[in-house]
Order: sequence, then C-alpha cells, then structure tokens
Amino acid sequence: MNDYILKQVKGEAKIHKNNSHFCIHKKTNSMVEAWDYRGECNTELMSFKHDYFWIDVIEYVEPCVQKFKKSDFKIVKRKNLKIDLNNYLVFQGENFT
Repeated sequence: MNDYILKQVKGEAKIHKNNSHFCIHKKTNSMVEAWDYRGECNTELMSFKHDYFWIDVIEYVEPCVQKFKKSDFKIVKRKNLKIDLNNYLVFQGENFT
C-alpha cells in the first residue's frame, strides 16, 4: 500500500507555462502547488514564504495537515525544478486506506 495518493499527469506542460515557483513533496518528488510570481522581488518572496506559499500548501493538504511539516515540502524556482512538466506526479494527500 502506498502512503500517499499521487496522480500521474502527462502532456500538460502548457498549464504551467507562466508558473515561476513550485511546491514539491520531497518524499515522493511530486508537485503540490504552483504559482506565477514572475516579476515579484525574490527577496520579498523568500522573506514572506508563509504568506506567499505556505498558506496555499496548508489549504491543499488540509485534511491531513497535522501529519505534515513544512520540512516535508520544498519551494523551488522553475529553473531548479527537477520534474518533467510533460510527465509528473501530483501529490493529493495521504492514503488513509
């Protein structure tokens, strides 16, 4: 049994064409969330990660948020993304079955 629910996504890179930052679940290397913060000051984004990123992540994993820590995820810029946007996994939460 898998610990997490993941969804395979293929051929959808175009939906991320404007996204500049991505949240990745470290253990599964799957995408949780993506944002378009092009043109925003990187210092501001990193200084206020909670406001710009973590509130969205917490809302996304809300049904099982108490089981996750910020350290389970990482925020990466597009240039540092190690996921093929034409073939990737989307993190959908913890498997309770």
